[in-house]
Amino acid sequence: MTHAATPPVRIGIDIGGTFTDLQIFDARTGAISGFKTLTTPDFLLALRNGQDFQTATLIMDTTNNIVTPLFSKSGAYGIEELSGFPDSILVPDPTTFRLLPWSSGTGWILSDMYFQSGRPVPFCSRQIMKGTLATLRERGFDYMAGLEVEFYLTKLEDRKLTAEQSGWPPDAPTVSTVAHGFLTTLPGVTPGPHTLCVDALNAATQRTRLGCHTL
Repeated sequence: MTHAATPPVRIGIDIGGTFTDLQIFDARTGAISGFKTLTTPDFLLALRNGQDFQTATLIMDTTNNIVTPLFSKSGAYGIEELSGFPDSILVPDPTTFRLLPWSSGTGWILSDMYFQSGRPVPFCSRQIMKGTLATLRERGFDYMAGLEVEFYLTKLEDRKLTAEQSGWPPDAPTVSTVAHGFLTTLPGVTPGPHTLCVDALNAATQRTRLGCHTL
């Protein structure tokens, strides 16, 4: 008796609400990935009304532990609007809308974060940047920023997915390096066997419209 091969990847999609939810299960590795994105009609509504959003990233550390009292009289961090673990509101900025060059048909937009009271969230990075720029302008200065993307290229050796490694925070996977690093922009540097790797990285960064200068 023969059996059909198990599909290596299974995908589940939920389109019943405000968001489109996507879950991907890789049967070969046991890895589960999840994604959430606004539907097109609800994105248009969010441009007008804002979008309800969690404040967990302001209150939890990287191990999902709460780092400040939530039900104190003065509120978390002494901010009344953060009392009781409330939601916030994201207000999209239409001038920042972009189509992602590496994901066909996917839009990307920046938003400002507000409390339910309408007051700006003081930890919102855009609010902090706006305040800093306003201070610079008052002092007669302008601001110019550049982006430098750095990363490590490694080979996955052990995902650490045994039962005893499934707690939180989880054990970090074991990885190994795939090559010695080198500067591709120096004269006389010969990539040798790493040429294919460099070409692939250059092709990937070109899709993001970012230049690849060093490895």
